[in-house]
Amino acid sequence: MYNHQAMNCKMECPCKYDPVVMPVKECVCDRYFCVEQPVICPINKRIVNHYVPRPVYYHTYTQSEENVCEASPYANMGCQNTAPDPRMNQYNR
Repeated sequence: MYNHQAMNCKMECPCKYDPVVMPVKECVCDRYFCVEQPVICPINKRIVNHYVPRPVYYHTYTQSEENVCEASPYANMGCQNTAPDPRMNQYNR
């Protein structure tokens, strides 16, 4: 262990020393890594349907026909039908 030749010592050293072991010196190297951490943020989407009445007008048409017999010498020839035609309804325009 000892190099006696480096010390220019030709004689044997009378004492031998055990090596001194120092306590371990620790050097800390801090490393930081980004790691994803899930964060849950609940969101509720609420849809409200509003129905507003809008007036829509549907016109219905009727038709009537009438025969008028004017006063004439031929007044008794059967001019009696003055009722509306039943075939004409709201769908016949």
